Amino acid sequence: MSLWTVLGFSGNPYDSRSLLANAEGAELLVGRDLELRTLLSQLANSSLHPTLEGDNGVGKTSLVLVAAYNAMQARMEKKTYQAFAPVPTLLQIGTDSLQFERQALMAIAQALIEHESYLRNCGHDVSSLSELKRWLNEPIISGGGGGIQILGVGANAEISNEANTSVGFSDSGFERVVIDALRTAFPTAESGALIAVIDNMELLGRSNEARRVLERIRDTSLSLPGVRWVLCGAKGIVRASVSSPRLTGRIGRPLEIAPLKDDVIEPLIEARLAYFAVREDARAPVGPVEFRHLYDICNANLRDALKYAQEFCMWLDVQEELERPQSEFLGLLEIWLAEEASQITSSIKLQPRMWKLFDDLAAAGGTCAPGDFEAFGFSSPQRMRTNFAELERADLISAEIDEDDLRRRTVSITSKGWLVNYSRSDFATAPTTP
Repeated sequence: MSLWTVLGFSGNPYDSRSLLANAEGAELLVGRDLELRTLLSQLANSSLHPTLEGDNGVGKTSLVLVAAYNAMQARMEKKTYQAFAPVPTLLQIGTDSLQFERQALMAIAQALIEHESYLRNCGHDVSSLSELKRWLNEPIISGGGGGIQILGVGANAEISNEANTSVGFSDSGFERVVIDALRTAFPTAESGALIAVIDNMELLGRSNEARRVLERIRDTSLSLPGVRWVLCGAKGIVRASVSSPRLTGRIGRPLEIAPLKDDVIEPLIEARLAYFAVREDARAPVGPVEFRHLYDICNANLRDALKYAQEFCMWLDVQEELERPQSEFLGLLEIWLAEEASQITSSIKLQPRMWKLFDDLAAAGGTCAPGDFEAFGFSSPQRMRTNFAELERADLISAEIDEDDLRRRTVSITSKGWLVNYSRSDFATAPTTP
């Protein structure tokens, strides 16, 4: 039996994955009212693709998906005449722009078909989706001694499969079919659009690389009719990459997504516990007090705090401690954190100078730019980078050095690093008291 069932919940209230574009996501997104209104206004009123910039784990993707769901609900409730709908597939940009364009077209095609009934009920023309469905259902033909058969219908002694190269089945044909379907469903900007996410842009690492790929898809994916893209990234990659003159007029200025404020954390976890509770006596090992403590340790990283919350609950389950009184969970959490931190720290072998750099980085807030080398006592970025390399190998930090912009804050402490910092500071973060 699931430990969540034992505790009286229908599911995991500490799930650290992004919220979905559904009623559950809308219920669990707490403390982002202003950001939601801002993003929805940009989607409804601007021709620019919105962009979000914020730390990893701050909740950027959840914000976009819930915004898309709220926009969809507003149309169903006739509060607006714009029909927005989410593209469920989250896309990531790699160095191959053509591969991204193909993935984007497929994700958009699937979203159009998924939202067919919704669009029809909103009075939108979905007649072009029949040809799109035909392409998706019949992209392969089989050839053999008896001729060519669509999807292998019919028997042949020798059969070979190949992509159908007739109109509508080539890459260019598929693009035409998708664009026709988009133009038919969303003939004007006031009609609405599909909302698609380009996520984790920081994975490209260097701002020049991100800018180059974005410029390549400017006139393809970013110019598709009836599609509003929202670009999400951390460590300044969005702000740096969209500064290209070629992207001016196509991509908006980043909306900064800051960590949730302290006074929002307890209502957030209370909302999650209330949503998943199926019994009046549901018991939460990580309640508002315990979760606020984890959030502080994780330096206001919501995703990391949720991850540690569920790991602690699983530890309690294994140790057969779930039946302890609620008042004892905070103490048990401290024991678990100390054990976790001790195991991690004992396995890391670093020179004193590297530990000092780590401690200084934590004291400075957990992030820095390579150009900050003097503030950390180094004579050059290269000398600081050598020490960072060892910290990165120990998974205490993540670092994507941008040679084109040494002032971009590309170095940050990981969730594992924050737990080690908690240990090295002699557990200095005091637990929140009721």
